[in-house]
Amino acid sequence: MPIDFNIPLDHTDILRCTRYPSRDSEPQSLIILAHGFKGSKDFAMFPYTADQLSRHHEVITFNFSDNGIGDHQQEFTEMEKFAADTHDLELRDLDVLISYLRQDPQLASLPLFLIGHSRGAGVCLIYGFDHPRTLTGVLSWNGITNLDIQRRIAFADFAVALVQGTEDHLLEGSRRLVEANPHIPWIQIQGSNHTFNTIHPSQGASRQLKDAINASESFISDVLRNRNHSRESYS
Repeated sequence: MPIDFNIPLDHTDILRCTRYPSRDSEPQSLIILAHGFKGSKDFAMFPYTADQLSRHHEVITFNFSDNGIGDHQQEFTEMEKFAADTHDLELRDLDVLISYLRQDPQLASLPLFLIGHSRGAGVCLIYGFDHPRTLTGVLSWNGITNLDIQRRIAFADFAVALVQGTEDHLLEGSRRLVEANPHIPWIQIQGSNHTFNTIHPSQGASRQLKDAINASESFISDVLRNRNHSRESYS
């Protein structure tokens, strides 16, 4: 069962989070899902995605503190905060969340993967650039590629994958990322739009969303397998 929890930030901001405990007694990793612009942890595809990934992983979803959604999880009621949101605030939120989770003995030793959608993907990548030893990998789901991402992607010191719909409007940006770093897998989901053909309120999981989840799980498994193999080679 999902477990809701909050992390206070200051006298006005709070991180509203949900934990999806792994149904596997020995979870493979800790996964944090980051929503995009005008999104939330309860938007469209995220609850289903978190539930599916929690078959073998510990999964956390959360709302960026200034995403415009407060106590009413399905409504934008904090428009002043939404108007004042910045990438720096979202990076702060992500840092606070990761630091909080690492205090949990059950989660502290697990490899950390970030999965971000759209703007959330850009935030996750920048966080990885700034804290490469904090995480194992970042998966960009139809992610933005502006800010300073295109300049820094060639030097990424962690595993990166681009999971993208063939009908997504951000294809060209991803193409430039792959040109800058050809080692990055560019996993294209056929017939998928920006939200992997899901809508809000959710009307069930689309084939494209299931394909994106399966591709992400395969990528994570490959990264962990290679990681363990490298450790065995040096032992």
